[in-house]
Amino acid sequence: MYTLHALWSASQGPCVWGEDSELNVTSRSQALRAARPHPFAIPADRLSAILEPATAGPSGAPTSPAATPAPSARVALFLPSLPKSPLDSPELIRVRPRAARKFDPALVRWSVPAAPVDPTRLPDLLTAELPDVRLGPAVHYLASMAEFAADLSERGRAIPTLEPAASSQVDDAAPSSPNWRAHWRAALQGPDLIAFQGFVTAMPPVLRAEALTDRESEAATPADVLSRALDCLVDGAVRERLRARRMHLAGALPPRRGRRPARLPASEAWLAALTTDTGLFAANDSEAQALRRSLAGWDGLGAGPAGPAQLLFRLVEPQREPVDDPNSEERDDPETTETDDFDSDGLVRHDPDPHGPGEDGPVQGAVAAGDSALTAPNPSAPVADGSAPPDPT
Repeated sequence: MYTLHALWSASQGPCVWGEDSELNVTSRSQALRAARPHPFAIPADRLSAILEPATAGPSGAPTSPAATPAPSARVALFLPSLPKSPLDSPELIRVRPRAARKFDPALVRWSVPAAPVDPTRLPDLLTAELPDVRLGPAVHYLASMAEFAADLSERGRAIPTLEPAASSQVDDAAPSSPNWRAHWRAALQGPDLIAFQGFVTAMPPVLRAEALTDRESEAATPADVLSRALDCLVDGAVRERLRARRMHLAGALPPRRGRRPARLPASEAWLAALTTDTGLFAANDSEAQALRRSLAGWDGLGAGPAGPAQLLFRLVEPQREPVDDPNSEERDDPETTETDDFDSDGLVRHDPDPHGPGEDGPVQGAVAAGDSALTAPNPSAPVADGSAPPDPT
């Protein structure tokens, strides 16, 4: 019986690895500093055969930039373990159950074969008839992330940007080697931020189990992993849509006069790279930096914090209009007498510190600050004296 798990790797992108219930559970390695080979991980050749519906596109080749690394790559993971073996995942079924453990489990680094996959092909894996194969919750989670990214791309919730290419992608010996990378990132606002926070809360731990260092405390947070993963998935989804429509963004520039230069201007090369498979392009560093500064106005769009929020209420005592004549009949009128109806004001704001200010907690601290804490000014509203708008917090 096999069990497949999804993983987001910082270097490989979306990957899938698995467990084989027929293999021995005890590791022969006694290494302490290096990651030991997982004793019952599915071998690389068998894993590639199982994942064929998810790793190959219509032409038989990977269809996503995230799926370009070799399927036989090995990834180190932090997994709950006993001294000599990892624990079984809850989804793994064994004909002969393992003996009861005598030690408390701890996180230990294990090396597993991981096959990079095209996330757009994961629905094929979910619906395929795979005998003796069970899918862990992280596989379904990654498929849902891919659907969310595709939805964002369909609604145009993506922003183009650029960054220096990774050192492994730059050939210093070649003068025209690509040294910049154009890519798309997710622009999250409104309900999309709520959906993002829901993904953060529901992320299975195995999806972010990659051991980048030998310290478990330095592992990436769910929000960090999700941000990188979603940007990568949105980038692939947007490129796929542009390629399907045969759109060339460089055509939006004014027509060039004269001969084609040996090296394209940074803006033209950047627009062309936004529709290629890798997004890599060669550009003069000064031109690319100038282009980057011109795009800085978009950096804050859809990139704000998606953390917890404060919901504050203030009750206002009932008031009545004073009556000048004490003998007036209006004193007995129910419309002018005092009632028990209270008014309430509310404010929802981002909470940078979930523990709140001071020892009284977020609500008490905000109320103690006075009425100004319950006033939410519009950050974009102009101020009469030309000064900066007030900070709502």
